[in-house]
Amino acid sequence: MSIKGAPGEVADDWVEATTAALAEELGADAAAALMAVVRPVIPAGYDELNWPNGAVVDLPVVHRLATADGDGCARVGTAMMHFEEADGANWRFRVYHCGAALAIADLLPLLDHLGFKAIDERSSRFVFPEREVWIHDVGVEVPDGVALDDASRAEVQRAFVAQFEGTVEVDGLNRLVLLAGLTARQVEILRAYTRYLRQIGFPFSQQYIESTITRHPAIARMVVELFTARLDPSLGRDADHDGDVAGRDERCAERRDAIVAALEDVPSLDDDRTLRAFLALVEATVRTNAFRPGPNAGHREVLAFKFDTAKVPDLPLPRPMFEIWVCSP
Repeated sequence: MSIKGAPGEVADDWVEATTAALAEELGADAAAALMAVVRPVIPAGYDELNWPNGAVVDLPVVHRLATADGDGCARVGTAMMHFEEADGANWRFRVYHCGAALAIADLLPLLDHLGFKAIDERSSRFVFPEREVWIHDVGVEVPDGVALDDASRAEVQRAFVAQFEGTVEVDGLNRLVLLAGLTARQVEILRAYTRYLRQIGFPFSQQYIESTITRHPAIARMVVELFTARLDPSLGRDADHDGDVAGRDERCAERRDAIVAALEDVPSLDDDRTLRAFLALVEATVRTNAFRPGPNAGHREVLAFKFDTAKVPDLPLPRPMFEIWVCSP
Protein backbone atom coordinates (compact mmCIF):
# COMPACT_ATOMS: atom_id res chain seq x y z
CA MET A 1 0.00 0.00 0.00
CA SER A 2 1.32 3.45 -0.88
CA ILE A 3 1.61 5.89 2.02
CA LYS A 4 1.77 9.63 1.44
CA GLY A 5 2.69 12.12 4.13
CA ALA A 6 0.26 14.76 2.85
CA PRO A 7 -1.98 15.39 -0.15
CA GLY A 8 0.15 15.94 -3.25
CA GLU A 9 3.27 14.26 -1.87
CA VAL A 10 4.87 11.30 -3.63
CA ALA A 11 4.37 7.86 -2.09
CA ASP A 12 7.36 6.68 -0.04
CA ASP A 13 7.40 3.18 -1.49
CA TRP A 14 7.35 4.63 -5.03
CA VAL A 15 10.32 6.84 -4.16
CA GLU A 16 12.22 3.86 -2.76
CA ALA A 17 11.51 1.72 -5.81
CA THR A 18 12.42 4.53 -8.21
CA THR A 19 15.63 5.34 -6.35
CA ALA A 20 16.61 1.66 -6.46
CA ALA A 21 15.90 1.52 -10.20
CA LEU A 22 17.95 4.69 -10.76
CA ALA A 23 20.79 3.21 -8.71
CA GLU A 24 20.94 0.23 -11.06
CA GLU A 25 21.31 2.61 -14.01
CA LEU A 26 23.44 5.40 -12.53
CA GLY A 27 24.97 4.07 -9.33
CA ALA A 28 23.76 4.65 -5.78
CA ASP A 29 25.45 8.03 -5.20
CA ALA A 30 24.27 9.54 -8.49
CA ALA A 31 20.74 8.23 -7.94
CA ALA A 32 20.58 9.73 -4.45
CA ALA A 33 21.89 13.09 -5.69
CA LEU A 34 19.38 13.15 -8.55
CA MET A 35 16.44 12.32 -6.29
CA ALA A 36 17.50 14.99 -3.80
CA VAL A 37 17.05 17.59 -6.55
CA VAL A 38 14.01 16.16 -8.30
CA ARG A 39 11.86 14.66 -5.53
CA PRO A 40 10.70 17.99 -4.02
CA VAL A 41 9.23 19.09 -7.36
CA ILE A 42 7.65 15.84 -8.59
CA PRO A 43 4.08 16.93 -9.39
CA ALA A 44 1.07 15.44 -7.67
CA GLY A 45 -0.21 12.35 -9.43
CA TYR A 46 3.00 11.68 -11.37
CA ASP A 47 3.77 8.61 -9.26
CA GLU A 48 0.26 7.26 -9.82
CA LEU A 49 0.61 7.49 -13.61
CA ASN A 50 4.21 6.32 -13.91
CA TRP A 51 5.76 3.13 -12.65
CA PRO A 52 9.39 3.34 -11.52
CA ASN A 53 10.53 1.77 -14.81
CA GLY A 54 9.08 4.81 -16.60
CA ALA A 55 10.32 7.33 -14.06
CA VAL A 56 13.86 5.98 -14.41
CA VAL A 57 13.74 7.26 -18.00
CA ASP A 58 12.00 10.56 -17.22
CA LEU A 59 13.79 11.85 -14.15
CA PRO A 60 17.38 11.93 -15.47
CA VAL A 61 16.16 13.97 -18.46
CA VAL A 62 14.19 16.31 -16.20
CA HIS A 63 17.26 16.72 -13.98
CA ARG A 64 19.50 17.42 -16.98
CA LEU A 65 17.18 20.11 -18.29
CA ALA A 66 16.75 21.62 -14.83
CA THR A 67 20.50 21.97 -14.33
CA ALA A 68 21.55 22.79 -17.91
CA ASP A 69 22.94 26.12 -19.03
CA GLY A 70 20.99 28.28 -21.48
CA ASP A 71 21.90 26.33 -24.61
CA GLY A 72 21.30 22.96 -22.96
CA CYS A 73 17.89 24.01 -21.71
CA ALA A 74 16.90 25.09 -25.19
CA ARG A 75 17.21 21.53 -26.44
CA VAL A 76 14.18 19.29 -26.44
CA GLY A 77 14.45 15.71 -25.17
CA THR A 78 12.41 12.67 -26.21
CA ALA A 79 11.81 9.08 -25.20
CA MET A 80 9.68 6.20 -26.45
CA MET A 81 8.32 3.57 -24.11
CA HIS A 82 6.29 0.42 -24.52
CA PHE A 83 4.75 -1.29 -21.53
CA GLU A 84 3.95 -4.99 -21.39
CA GLU A 85 0.26 -4.44 -20.68
CA ALA A 86 -0.17 -2.30 -23.82
CA ASP A 87 -1.04 -3.52 -27.31
CA GLY A 88 2.01 -4.08 -29.49
CA ALA A 89 1.20 -1.06 -31.67
CA ASN A 90 0.68 1.32 -28.73
CA TRP A 91 3.60 3.33 -27.38
CA ARG A 92 4.19 6.36 -25.19
CA PHE A 93 6.10 9.17 -26.90
CA ARG A 94 7.46 11.63 -24.36
CA VAL A 95 8.72 15.13 -25.05
CA TYR A 96 10.79 16.97 -22.43
CA HIS A 97 11.48 20.69 -22.52
CA CYS A 98 12.00 23.85 -20.45
CA GLY A 99 9.72 26.86 -20.31
CA ALA A 100 6.02 27.10 -21.06
CA ALA A 101 3.90 24.10 -21.97
CA LEU A 102 3.72 23.16 -25.63
CA ALA A 103 0.38 23.69 -27.31
CA ILE A 104 -1.11 20.36 -28.26
CA ALA A 105 -1.93 21.86 -31.67
CA ASP A 106 1.81 22.37 -32.24
CA LEU A 107 2.88 18.99 -30.88
CA LEU A 108 0.51 16.59 -32.61
CA PRO A 109 1.31 17.57 -36.23
CA LEU A 110 4.96 16.70 -35.59
CA LEU A 111 3.94 13.20 -34.56
CA ASP A 112 1.36 12.88 -37.34
CA HIS A 113 3.96 13.72 -39.99
CA LEU A 114 6.11 10.89 -38.63
CA GLY A 115 3.25 8.46 -39.17
CA PHE A 116 2.03 8.17 -35.58
CA LYS A 117 -1.64 8.29 -34.64
CA ALA A 118 -2.05 10.19 -31.36
CA ILE A 119 -4.44 8.53 -28.89
CA ASP A 120 -4.16 10.64 -25.73
CA GLU A 121 -1.92 13.20 -24.05
CA ARG A 122 -1.05 14.06 -20.47
CA SER A 123 1.42 16.56 -19.13
CA SER A 124 3.57 16.81 -16.01
CA ARG A 125 5.02 20.11 -14.78
CA PHE A 126 8.18 20.14 -12.64
CA VAL A 127 8.65 23.57 -11.02
CA PHE A 128 12.28 24.18 -10.05
CA PRO A 129 13.51 27.44 -8.46
CA GLU A 130 15.09 28.64 -11.71
CA ARG A 131 12.79 27.17 -14.36
CA GLU A 132 9.97 24.84 -15.25
CA VAL A 133 10.45 21.51 -16.99
CA TRP A 134 7.56 19.83 -18.77
CA ILE A 135 6.90 16.26 -19.83
CA HIS A 136 4.31 15.87 -22.58
CA ASP A 137 3.40 12.18 -22.63
CA VAL A 138 1.50 11.22 -25.79
CA GLY A 139 0.01 7.81 -26.41
CA VAL A 140 0.68 6.91 -30.03
CA GLU A 141 -0.17 4.06 -32.35
CA VAL A 142 2.44 2.98 -34.89
CA PRO A 143 1.39 2.08 -38.45
CA ASP A 144 0.52 -1.51 -39.31
CA GLY A 145 3.51 -3.65 -40.14
CA VAL A 146 6.06 -1.38 -38.44
CA ALA A 147 8.27 -3.11 -35.88
CA LEU A 148 10.27 -0.75 -33.68
CA ASP A 149 13.66 -1.77 -32.35
CA ASP A 150 16.18 0.33 -30.44
CA ALA A 151 17.76 1.72 -33.62
CA SER A 152 14.48 2.68 -35.30
CA ARG A 153 13.16 4.28 -32.10
CA ALA A 154 16.32 6.36 -31.82
CA GLU A 155 16.03 7.46 -35.45
CA VAL A 156 12.38 8.49 -35.21
CA GLN A 157 13.19 10.46 -32.06
CA ARG A 158 15.99 12.24 -33.91
CA ALA A 159 13.56 13.01 -36.71
CA PHE A 160 11.07 14.46 -34.23
CA VAL A 161 13.73 16.73 -32.74
CA ALA A 162 14.83 17.80 -36.23
CA GLN A 163 11.23 18.77 -37.03
CA PHE A 164 10.85 20.56 -33.69
CA GLU A 165 14.05 22.54 -34.20
CA GLY A 166 13.28 23.33 -37.83
CA THR A 167 16.32 21.63 -39.34
CA VAL A 168 14.09 19.50 -41.59
CA GLU A 169 10.79 20.27 -43.28
CA VAL A 170 7.61 19.22 -41.49
CA ASP A 171 5.69 17.24 -44.11
CA GLY A 172 4.37 13.79 -44.90
CA LEU A 173 7.68 12.56 -46.31
CA ASN A 174 8.93 12.19 -42.74
CA ARG A 175 6.68 9.13 -42.44
CA LEU A 176 9.40 7.30 -44.35
CA VAL A 177 11.52 7.28 -41.19
CA LEU A 178 9.01 4.83 -39.72
CA LEU A 179 7.68 3.19 -42.86
CA ALA A 180 10.94 2.71 -44.78
CA GLY A 181 13.52 2.77 -42.00
CA LEU A 182 15.22 5.84 -43.46
CA THR A 183 17.03 8.55 -41.56
CA ALA A 184 15.76 12.11 -41.57
CA ARG A 185 18.78 13.00 -43.72
CA GLN A 186 17.88 10.34 -46.29
CA VAL A 187 14.33 11.69 -46.38
CA GLU A 188 15.83 15.11 -47.14
CA ILE A 189 17.34 13.61 -50.32
CA LEU A 190 13.92 12.46 -51.52
CA ARG A 191 12.45 15.82 -50.52
CA ALA A 192 15.02 17.65 -52.64
CA TYR A 193 14.10 15.50 -55.64
CA THR A 194 10.42 16.19 -54.97
CA ARG A 195 11.05 19.94 -55.03
CA TYR A 196 13.00 19.60 -58.27
CA LEU A 197 10.19 17.68 -59.94
CA ARG A 198 7.82 20.52 -59.13
CA GLN A 199 10.38 23.07 -60.34
CA ILE A 200 10.61 21.49 -63.80
CA GLY A 201 6.85 21.26 -64.23
CA PHE A 202 6.11 17.64 -63.27
CA PRO A 203 2.34 17.29 -63.78
CA PHE A 204 1.44 16.03 -60.29
CA SER A 205 1.19 18.16 -57.15
CA GLN A 206 3.75 18.07 -54.38
CA GLN A 207 1.14 16.50 -52.11
CA TYR A 208 0.52 13.72 -54.63
CA ILE A 209 4.24 13.10 -55.09
CA GLU A 210 4.70 12.88 -51.31
CA SER A 211 1.75 10.52 -50.87
CA THR A 212 3.00 8.32 -53.71
CA ILE A 213 6.48 7.84 -52.31
CA THR A 214 5.10 7.14 -48.81
CA ARG A 215 2.61 4.61 -50.24
CA HIS A 216 5.58 2.65 -51.57
CA PRO A 217 8.14 2.75 -48.74
CA ALA A 218 10.12 -0.26 -49.97
CA ILE A 219 10.74 1.46 -53.31
CA ALA A 220 11.58 4.72 -51.52
CA ARG A 221 14.25 2.87 -49.57
CA MET A 222 15.64 1.26 -52.73
CA VAL A 223 15.85 4.66 -54.43
CA VAL A 224 17.92 5.99 -51.52
CA GLU A 225 20.12 2.88 -51.62
CA LEU A 226 20.75 3.44 -55.33
CA PHE A 227 21.57 7.10 -54.65
CA THR A 228 24.10 6.00 -52.01
CA ALA A 229 25.61 3.28 -54.19
CA ARG A 230 26.11 5.72 -57.08
CA LEU A 231 27.29 8.81 -55.25
CA ASP A 232 28.77 8.03 -51.83
CA PRO A 233 32.53 8.43 -52.43
CA SER A 234 33.44 6.28 -49.42
CA LEU A 235 32.05 3.19 -51.15
CA GLY A 236 34.83 3.35 -53.71
CA ARG A 237 37.67 3.74 -51.24
CA ASP A 238 37.19 1.31 -48.38
CA ALA A 239 38.77 -2.10 -47.99
CA ASP A 240 35.66 -3.95 -49.10
CA HIS A 241 35.45 -2.22 -52.46
CA ASP A 242 39.05 -1.11 -53.02
CA GLY A 243 38.11 1.62 -55.46
CA ASP A 244 36.58 -0.89 -57.85
CA VAL A 245 34.59 1.16 -60.38
CA ALA A 246 33.27 -1.98 -62.04
CA GLY A 247 32.10 -3.20 -58.64
CA ARG A 248 30.26 0.06 -58.04
CA ASP A 249 28.58 -0.19 -61.44
CA GLU A 250 27.52 -3.74 -60.68
CA ARG A 251 26.03 -2.75 -57.33
CA CYS A 252 24.16 0.12 -58.97
CA ALA A 253 22.82 -2.16 -61.70
CA GLU A 254 21.57 -4.62 -59.07
CA ARG A 255 19.74 -1.88 -57.19
CA ARG A 256 18.28 -0.44 -60.37
CA ASP A 257 17.03 -3.86 -61.45
CA ALA A 258 15.43 -4.32 -58.03
CA ILE A 259 13.58 -1.01 -58.37
CA VAL A 260 12.37 -1.82 -61.88
CA ALA A 261 11.15 -5.23 -60.69
CA ALA A 262 9.30 -3.63 -57.77
CA LEU A 263 7.65 -1.14 -60.13
CA GLU A 264 6.00 -4.04 -61.96
CA ASP A 265 3.78 -4.51 -58.91
CA VAL A 266 2.66 -0.86 -58.72
CA PRO A 267 -0.98 -0.86 -59.91
CA SER A 268 -1.41 2.87 -60.53
CA LEU A 269 0.02 4.36 -63.72
CA ASP A 270 0.38 7.75 -62.02
CA ASP A 271 2.26 6.19 -59.12
CA ASP A 272 4.45 4.30 -61.56
CA ARG A 273 5.27 7.48 -63.46
CA THR A 274 6.12 9.32 -60.25
CA LEU A 275 8.36 6.59 -58.89
CA ARG A 276 10.15 6.23 -62.23
CA ALA A 277 10.81 9.97 -62.13
CA PHE A 278 12.71 9.50 -58.85
CA LEU A 279 14.71 6.68 -60.42
CA ALA A 280 15.54 8.85 -63.44
CA LEU A 281 16.66 11.77 -61.28
CA VAL A 282 19.00 9.57 -59.25
CA GLU A 283 20.54 8.26 -62.46
CA ALA A 284 20.82 11.81 -63.81
CA THR A 285 22.66 13.01 -60.69
CA VAL A 286 26.39 13.14 -61.37
CA ARG A 287 27.53 14.89 -58.20
CA THR A 288 26.19 15.89 -54.78
CA ASN A 289 27.35 17.33 -51.48
CA ALA A 290 25.06 14.97 -49.54
CA PHE A 291 27.98 12.96 -48.19
CA ARG A 292 30.24 15.86 -47.27
CA PRO A 293 30.31 16.58 -43.53
CA GLY A 294 29.02 19.92 -42.37
CA PRO A 295 29.97 22.01 -39.33
CA ASN A 296 30.94 20.05 -36.21
CA ALA A 297 30.97 16.81 -38.24
CA GLY A 298 27.22 17.11 -38.79
CA HIS A 299 25.23 17.14 -42.01
CA ARG A 300 25.13 20.10 -44.33
CA GLU A 301 21.78 21.88 -44.12
CA VAL A 302 21.86 22.70 -47.84
CA LEU A 303 21.71 19.86 -50.36
CA ALA A 304 23.09 20.37 -53.87
CA PHE A 305 22.73 18.07 -56.88
CA LYS A 306 24.41 18.37 -60.27
CA PHE A 307 22.24 16.90 -63.03
CA ASP A 308 23.15 15.63 -66.47
CA THR A 309 20.04 17.19 -67.99
CA ALA A 310 20.05 14.85 -71.00
CA LYS A 311 18.93 12.14 -68.54
CA VAL A 312 16.17 14.19 -66.88
CA PRO A 313 12.83 13.20 -68.44
CA ASP A 314 10.43 15.92 -69.59
CA LEU A 315 12.81 18.76 -68.76
CA PRO A 316 11.57 21.89 -70.59
CA LEU A 317 13.66 23.31 -73.41
CA PRO A 318 16.19 24.81 -73.75
CA ARG A 319 18.23 22.30 -71.77
CA PRO A 320 21.61 23.29 -70.38
CA MET A 321 24.35 20.66 -70.48
CA PHE A 322 24.30 20.48 -66.67
CA GLU A 323 22.11 21.99 -63.97
CA ILE A 324 22.78 22.58 -60.26
CA TRP A 325 19.81 22.18 -57.94
CA VAL A 326 20.10 23.52 -54.38
CA CYS A 327 17.55 22.75 -51.67
CA SER A 328 17.39 23.53 -47.94
CA PRO A 329 14.75 23.44 -45.16
